[in-house]
Amino acid sequence: MTKAYALLILIMATVSGCATMDKSECLTADWRTIGFEDGANGKAETAISEYRQDCAEHGVAPDLSAYQQGHREGSERYCTRRNGFLVGKRGGGYQNSCPAELEAVFLPAYRDGKRYTTYSVN
Repeated sequence: MTKAYALLILIMATVSGCATMDKSECLTADWRTIGFEDGANGKAETAISEYRQDCAEHGVAPDLSAYQQGHREGSERYCTRRNGFLVGKRGGGYQNSCPAELEAVFLPAYRDGKRYTTYSVN
């Protein structure tokens, strides 16, 4: 029981540490780059709400415009036909992160990748 408890504490610390930005990070954040990385990794644009909560504790507000610009640029890398197929084939999830015009290319390929995985397992 002690090992399980220690593992639980470690997991909780790791998970909670991932989303937290400290005051220094909030003050020096390059919101365009953060948005780009989120978009390029398939995170929904709503991820900024986590940063907003973290930074509000330190009296800092994220630059929404810069974040959105970066997210759009990152999404252009993520939301491609090729990547959609690869994400689907790997069994990855889709967080509805692609803008509508890019989603029209990404989503069919993503579904094809999901089907490919299903057929190749059997």
